[in-house]
Amino acid sequence: MRKRLWIYLFRNKLKVFTIIWILILSVNIYQQRKSQSTYIELDNAAEKSRHYKQSQLPETKTEPLRIKSANKEANSFQPFSPYDKPLDNSVYEHIPESFRTNHSTVKSITYSFSTTIRKEGPGFTLITMFNLFTGQAIEGYDKESLQNQINRNWEYLSTIKENINHGQIKRVVLLYADDNSIKVLYQQNWVNNSKIFPMKMPRLIHMSDFFNISSIHLLDEPVIAANGDILIGENFDQIDTIRLRDTKTLYTLTRHGNRGIGDCVAQSMCLMKYYGSHDTHIFRLKSPVPATALQHLNYPVNLQQAENGMIGILKTELKFTVYNPCPILKTYHIHCSQIAKRLKKGQNSIRDSPWNIRIIKTSRPIHSLKYGP
Repeated sequence: MRKRLWIYLFRNKLKVFTIIWILILSVNIYQQRKSQSTYIELDNAAEKSRHYKQSQLPETKTEPLRIKSANKEANSFQPFSPYDKPLDNSVYEHIPESFRTNHSTVKSITYSFSTTIRKEGPGFTLITMFNLFTGQAIEGYDKESLQNQINRNWEYLSTIKENINHGQIKRVVLLYADDNSIKVLYQQNWVNNSKIFPMKMPRLIHMSDFFNISSIHLLDEPVIAANGDILIGENFDQIDTIRLRDTKTLYTLTRHGNRGIGDCVAQSMCLMKYYGSHDTHIFRLKSPVPATALQHLNYPVNLQQAENGMIGILKTELKFTVYNPCPILKTYHIHCSQIAKRLKKGQNSIRDSPWNIRIIKTSRPIHSLKYGP
């Protein structure tokens, strides 16, 4: 029977190749139509995002910051005056003891943070978020104990302190919404405070903010965009950022454990089973990200699959090549505190309304630094 089948296939090679070609063509047509329908869904989600009532979901009404023309104002961050008065007790009680000053005797600050971006010097700009628990109500965290909030603040402050000491980080752009958080930071007399560039946001951070700020202030600059509890680790000096730019390559890294920081043992999500998690994104923009793509990325970074939606948009819409060399470029997750955002079902994923994003992509770990397709 098998012999007859092989004889038939050999004698009818043209027919067999024709059938295979038709099947491949059909699959390609199906994928193109599926991609087009996905874009329609994404555009509809963006439209819903613009018109969704602020009383129902306040963050959705905020548009991405518009790209400004190159001028003096567009190339500097708004300064934040050093805080030289005692913190309110309601704020002070949330601060870990190792980061407290004698708040009853604080008189003046003898140093200041930088407020103007300078282009010179090698290294990366780290863009990250910074919002401490300071007694203000935060959606999703209303049931957390005071001790959990103190522990979480310790993790955020420890992460920043370590990152500004990293040899490959030349500046850290801190995106914050709560003034009290920056007031706490101003009272830390750290050696490399001059690396810190605070930037106040009108709301909690959206995924579009990383790429919008990079388009305005950091064009053709190597950028690391990371969550506030991610510690930058080893081998970042091995990245060829020129090739990263010229080949439109994005590195999106899966985190390792906590590197012994804190009182727990966290497993590496890079070396263990891969779950599709990405907390650090490395890129160098050659040109500003288009406004349409910024609109598609205009959703909170703390939603489930936020990074997977970003990967999908950069791959399909902006034609980036995406790799995950997390075994080489190591980052660490500083999160031992028992604290996590709790939202109602149907409100914690980019798949939920009003976002309704369906372009979901992942990038499995690889053991080399690749550039381009």
